[in-house]
Amino acid sequence: MVNGSAITGSAPAEKDGGWPQLIALLASNVIYLVAWTGLFPLYATLAEHFQVSGGTILWTYTAPALGAVSIGGMLPGFGRLWGNRRVFLFAVAAMLVGCMIAALAQSVLVLCIGLFALGAGALAMGLGLGIIAHHYSGRKMQRAISMVVFIIPAGTIVAYWYSTIITRYFHWHFIYWTMVGLAAVTLLLGILFVKETPRATGVRVDVVGALGVLVWGILLLLPVSQANSWGWSSGRTLSLLLPGIAVFFSWVVWELRTKDPLLNLRVVALSGVWQATIIYGIALVFGTSGFSVIMSYLIETPPELGGYGFGRSFYVTAAVLSSASLTGAITAPFYPALSRHIGSKWVLALAGLCVLAAFPLAAWHSQLWMIVLCSAVSGMAFGWGGVALQIATESVSPEMGVIVDGIILTCQNLMVAIAGAIYGYVLTMNVIDVGEGYLLPAGSTITGAMIIAGVTGVIALLVALTIKPHRLIVADRGLTESPAKAE
Repeated sequence: MVNGSAITGSAPAEKDGGWPQLIALLASNVIYLVAWTGLFPLYATLAEHFQVSGGTILWTYTAPALGAVSIGGMLPGFGRLWGNRRVFLFAVAAMLVGCMIAALAQSVLVLCIGLFALGAGALAMGLGLGIIAHHYSGRKMQRAISMVVFIIPAGTIVAYWYSTIITRYFHWHFIYWTMVGLAAVTLLLGILFVKETPRATGVRVDVVGALGVLVWGILLLLPVSQANSWGWSSGRTLSLLLPGIAVFFSWVVWELRTKDPLLNLRVVALSGVWQATIIYGIALVFGTSGFSVIMSYLIETPPELGGYGFGRSFYVTAAVLSSASLTGAITAPFYPALSRHIGSKWVLALAGLCVLAAFPLAAWHSQLWMIVLCSAVSGMAFGWGGVALQIATESVSPEMGVIVDGIILTCQNLMVAIAGAIYGYVLTMNVIDVGEGYLLPAGSTITGAMIIAGVTGVIALLVALTIKPHRLIVADRGLTESPAKAE
């Protein structure tokens, strides 16, 4: 029997997974954004609350990333083995447990444990995209993906304001209690409405690599972040640092030799991929992280106490941080067109140029308008930075595109974790004892953090110049960019 659509020439009906399923996928992203980025305006407040240094409180920045790169890094592989729906439900459950632990936390350690569990479920977004790709098609799939992409900057802005309002009128614990409720609803929606995806056979999950990155991450980053208080030559520092170095090199050897590694270092070494990875990871993630971690100190510190700052509320911090998310959201849709006009290589260089906004902020952070301007310019780096993934995927054959996607995502989480430790170390290089055990970062540390962030922008510019456009496999992807334009 001949299919009627073939006779009439009508297109097959678009697949529509339904709104309840899409709401569950979107809500999982909101949970992570609020529970993690919602803390950015509160770092100074939390450090004072727990009476800890900047190096210690920034472990709340590092912990979710370690969870995402280790436990979360295995979820896509398990999703292919067991089905994305089943693993998506596990990811949401992990975030629910993490938020509950954070809601009960009375110490930074317990809060970090909760945030680590939260990070373990962070790959729910990637699993959600897999579900969308299978159960939606045509315009409905485009709409669903665009909503997932839009929720990241929009959810970040909401997270900044939500967390500050909750902390102002209730208590920061209540941020996590509300996320526990949202996670419970999301889990119920997932059970009832999220549909399963086909399972694959023969998929290998790099459990050793995932656990290895977790072990060396803790062993190396913890002593680095605490080196100013422990001392570089102390037994506590060396007892973690030396084994961490050994585990790191063992992990590199394992990743090079195993068939399906967590981070495919052989692919990273390819021309185009290594440049995109370095620029995205070091400049766009590590560099812009500097703005996120210092902003609450810079805005909220009373000038008579620290010799810098404005003594403003965390509402102002939320507004400044929102400016970066807003400019990133505004510029992101334009990078494909800009790539066609000036070439993706130069768009990526432009992203690095935006990170250079850290230099004027390091020199002149006594004016609030300058801080807002520099923050907004830095946000544009992420708007233009999406071209890094484009360059990386153009550098390999189409079937390797998914590997490159995983590399960029893994490096992003790794650099977030490393950034928290490095900037934590910088913020404790010179501190002011304001009493009751609370150590406030001195103004020189704010300057130092911004100089480091600016240097990453310089690295991005230099690395962008090494990209060889004629090596990009543009023809295999049907793109319109020519080698001349890529130059």
